[in-house]
Amino acid sequence: MCGNEVLSEQLSPNGKLKVVIFERDCGATTRATTQASIVDVRADLPRGGGNIFVADYARGSPNAGPGGIARTSARWTSDTSVVIAREAAHVFKQEPRHEGIVVSYVEQP
Repeated sequence: MCGNEVLSEQLSPNGKLKVVIFERDCGATTRATTQASIVDVRADLPRGGGNIFVADYARGSPNAGPGGIARTSARWTSDTSVVIAREAAHVFKQEPRHEGIVVSYVEQP
C-alpha cells in the first residue's frame, strides 16, 4: 500500500553511491514522511522505508513542505561522508553510519 516518490538524488564524489531523498506515503491513515537512503548508484530506490533517515511534520506546520513533509537535502563531503540537512521536524530515524558511510545531520532554520 505504501508508495515512494523520489524528490532528489545526490551522487557520491566517486560515483559509486547515491543518497536518495524521497517522500513515502502509506495512505490516508498515516502521514507522508520524508526519508533518505544510501544505495548503489545503479540501484533503484528500494520499496521499503529509508535506511538512514525518516521524519515528518505535523499537518499544517508552517515549515512543512508539500504534503506536510519535512524539507530535506543531502550533500556528500567525501566518498565516505554525507551531510543530511533538514528543517526542524519529528525525527523517527537518524542513523549515524550506513555500510561504512558516516552520516551527519544539521538542522536548518
